Amino acid sequence: RADWAQGGLFDSAVAVGDWAAAERALLAGFKSGRLDETLFRRRRAAIRLAEARKAEAGGEPAAALRLAREAIKLDPALVPARLL
Repeated sequence: RADWAQGGLFDSAVAVGDWAAAERALLAGFKSGRLDETLFRRRRAAIRLAEARKAEAGGEPAAALRLAREAIKLDPALVPARLL
């Protein structure tokens, strides 16, 4: 429940590319009030972008496009999502 522990879970999940675990840690931090909405949306957009890149590399262009659009909705300033 500690801030550093939730942050560590998120960072560890991102480091190994476990986007589902990163999403869970992020959501837990937001629900507990430890993350403000701006940071939550920005990090969630980054997760969607990573998932989009994985889908694109896996030969799933429709999924990549859908995920990139989700990232843009979450953070319109995320240029890499717009480029994807």
